[in-house]
Amino acid sequence: QVSFNRYTYRNIGVNGTLKNEFFSGRVAMADTNLRFNLYGDIDFRAGKQHINLIGKLNKANLKPLNFTADDWRIKTDLMDVSFNGLKVDDFIGRTNFTNTTVGLGKKELFIENLQVESSELTSSRHLSLLSDFVNMDFKGNFLPSKAVDDLSTLVKEYKIYFTGDEHSREIYYAQKKNKQPDNYKIDYRFVLKNSYPILALLYPEGHISRNTLVEG
Repeated sequence: QVSFNRYTYRNIGVNGTLKNEFFSGRVAMADTNLRFNLYGDIDFRAGKQHINLIGKLNKANLKPLNFTADDWRIKTDLMDVSFNGLKVDDFIGRTNFTNTTVGLGKKELFIENLQVESSELTSSRHLSLLSDFVNMDFKGNFLPSKAVDDLSTLVKEYKIYFTGDEHSREIYYAQKKNKQPDNYKIDYRFVLKNSYPILALLYPEGHISRNTLVEG
């Protein structure tokens, strides 16, 4: 068993070779909240850190694993990962998912094809997401982990502003901690090919026309 992020993972299986900080073989887990079966190699050596894995993610319940506050769940029939770096902000490469189901509470969203790519330009980062429903493109001098946190906060505040009442807004901003902002720039472009399935999962009352373009 292994403890990480205030959760203890159990039923871990490893079958392969580890030599000079380079692992090649099979990694599997049959934990209550995380089940997967992956094959490939992981290079832990400084300056050569790389992950190349392919396999199936049977389930990942993110709330009990302490990754999300809401009941998010993910499973995919095929996960093909190839990137440099062992931390989110260092990832350079691509990840492909086939036949993926994303769940929130009692609702689910099926995504046939999902591809995420991250690359470094001369002085910035390029991150793209291609899927059945939306294509997203980001360019700038940003850290993905910081940008995701800020985006989550922005979405929450928009929802409070448009759907909440004045009292709930006052409570939120009274409890919000003021932090010195980190300056960075992101140029973004979203093509919302068919947002209905996403809205049905996240915000059923909303509506966005097909092939809507958002950029800034």
